[in-house]
Amino acid sequence: MRPSYSVTTSRAVRASLKSLTTPETIRTKILSAFEVAETTDDEKERARQLTFVLVGAGPTGVELAASIAQLVSVTLRKNFRKIEPSKSRIVLLDGGARVLPTFCGIAVAKSGQATDQARR
Repeated sequence: MRPSYSVTTSRAVRASLKSLTTPETIRTKILSAFEVAETTDDEKERARQLTFVLVGAGPTGVELAASIAQLVSVTLRKNFRKIEPSKSRIVLLDGGARVLPTFCGIAVAKSGQATDQARR
């Protein structure tokens, strides 16, 4: 069985991380979600647009979650008037018992701390 790394946004758009153009596509979809959230007056729609669901808690999923966290807390921090990008939700899903199942517990703890720091 081949591993499949995919990203699902709140718009139910899937992107598989199997080509070099995919990261640009994912970034565009993330930025578009923030722009839609900025223009809507519907709080439920805004929350939906600011929720990012990543399927796969291996190294790729964790790295992508950390990258999104840094994007929303640093890069986009002052780019919007009606929304706070730092209030977005990043949900990491996996069928396994824990994040980064192939890594030792110390590495997992450090990655969690680094992700938390990226959000601040």
